[in-house]
Amino acid sequence: MQLSIRSRLIYTIAFMASLLLVIGAIGIFSLAAMNHSLRSVYEDRVVPLQQLKVIADHYAVSVIDAVNKANAGLISGSQTLRLLHEAAGDIDAEWQRYMSTYLTADEQALADQAHSCLFRQIALWMSWSGFWNLIRAI
Repeated sequence: MQLSIRSRLIYTIAFMASLLLVIGAIGIFSLAAMNHSLRSVYEDRVVPLQQLKVIADHYAVSVIDAVNKANAGLISGSQTLRLLHEAAGDIDAEWQRYMSTYLTADEQALADQAHSCLFRQIALWMSWSGFWNLIRAI
């Protein structure tokens, strides 16, 4: 059976249009998958880095700075105590947000190690009555 030129053109255009629709659908599906992967990278990598930065800043600026200022006599013991309690609360809240994100096994091991070092030190400061009596006396 021989097809007319008109039929051949219609079939060719229909085939090309359907091929274009299939390629477009594959492209849209691929973009959605890539968007999901990029969102996962942002939520599981970038946001936790920001949270760790906030924790490090609170520790370096709030805790260490308060102790150094108290040592130098620039602030009173009660101000130091207030700053340390605020910093410990802020650090703990940010740490809980960090721990609620997805962590790989290596990250979990490092987080456990950091938690034991950082929070033991803060807990030791908070529980050591001699330290607080010394701070109050300043």
